[in-house]
Amino acid sequence: PEYLRPADVRMPRRRHDSHKGTYGYLLTVAGSHDYAGAALLCVTSALRAGAGLVTAGCVAELRPLLQLSAPSAMALKLCDADVFDNSAVERARDALPGKTALAIGPGMTRRAAPELLALLLSSGLPAVVDADALNLIALNPDLRALLGPRHVLTPHPGEMARLLGRAVADPAADAHALAAECGCVVLLKGCATCISDGARDYMMNPGVPGMACGGSGDVLTGVIGALLAQGIEPLRAAAWGALLHGRAGARAQSRLGEVSMNASDIVTELPGAFMESMAAARR
Repeated sequence: PEYLRPADVRMPRRRHDSHKGTYGYLLTVAGSHDYAGAALLCVTSALRAGAGLVTAGCVAELRPLLQLSAPSAMALKLCDADVFDNSAVERARDALPGKTALAIGPGMTRRAAPELLALLLSSGLPAVVDADALNLIALNPDLRALLGPRHVLTPHPGEMARLLGRAVADPAADAHALAAECGCVVLLKGCATCISDGARDYMMNPGVPGMACGGSGDVLTGVIGALLAQGIEPLRAAAWGALLHGRAGARAQSRLGEVSMNASDIVTELPGAFMESMAAARR
């Protein structure tokens, strides 16, 4: 695999006459009664990663939290249950027009309706797919058949093992194999992060020990979703997202230490990571 470093990120400069519609419209489908924080981390990181508009598709009881904690995003109730059930399908269908990308999975739980995930995967929109959305794909072969080049899967080794039906052996080879089989982009998270679209393979070491905390993956999902919404092609969005996420984590660790930082600190440092990248692109 080709080895990538933070300097390889080349975020384009923004035009003076641009507006919020220029930078895409992301729909996140995340969270549940027990995992409200996952949805919030995904949404706030997407906002910090430059999506022009973000709507948080959520269960009813998460709306007040999202509206108060992420006022720059819109909170859309998809169902009244404690997790996404079948009633969320039609509301999600109505929400798809006008969106440019999807971020699916953080905090959904495995009790979420597979029919909702089927709708989202077959929508034609680029999507980053994480967490229990990956576990639902592993449990439902019909969902696996819906994957294609516009999808970015972001498993950690446990989720990857469920998708493969075995433990991870060689991360680079396994990411390549799953990407080739499903025809999508696979980002296998870890100390050595491996990314493949089945033809091109990349490896990087974007993280630091302080990022080994709950919610880090939810932040990455939001970052990649925002890049997809801005029209960046899936393989590049995955690679750049991982590098920017890792750089933000390193900045948080340098400020707070590897013991005390948490996932929300990664979100806080995303602006600095993006500014570093854009400054490098101008040189």
